[in-house]
Amino acid sequence: MQDPTQEADKMQEQSHRLDEMQDQPVEQATNEQQQQQQQQATNEQQQQQQQQQQHQQHQQQQHQQQQHQQMDEDQQLDEKAVQEPLEEKAAEEQVEDIVAQEQEQEQQQQQQQQYQEHVGPPADECHEQTEQLMEGEKQQEDKLEKHLVQAEKEVQEERLEIAMDQDRHPKDG
Repeated sequence: MQDPTQEADKMQEQSHRLDEMQDQPVEQATNEQQQQQQQQATNEQQQQQQQQQQHQQHQQQQHQQQQHQQMDEDQQLDEKAVQEPLEEKAAEEQVEDIVAQEQEQEQQQQQQQQYQEHVGPPADECHEQTEQLMEGEKQQEDKLEKHLVQAEKEVQEERLEIAMDQDRHPKDG
């Protein structure tokens, strides 16, 4: 491939030749034209050869890349051969763990169902009883808190009285 400046120079040369051809006899122009065609054909041949060479180089590069890739793949296969049994074992262990967990959950659910069927009252009744107990506790807490507040007030009043008595009757010392 040629750079644009060379092509521009060629174009100028060709136009210059064409100008000369118009000035020269027809026979000379024909010769000139044949020479140009031959030169053009030669140029095209050279370009084709260059393209073929580039294509061959590209193919060689691709082949080398494929060889590298093949080596990489072989290495990966070797690593896989070592890793796969380990991964399979780990996967099997995971599956066993999951199965064991599922069985455990099923057993727990069955035990809960059996307990509820044979022993415990329905959940709604339990919930109501729990709410009633909590309400009773809350009322009890409120009463206790009122008593506590009242007791604290009484203690403060007594302390105040004691302090005032001490001010009125200082101890003889």
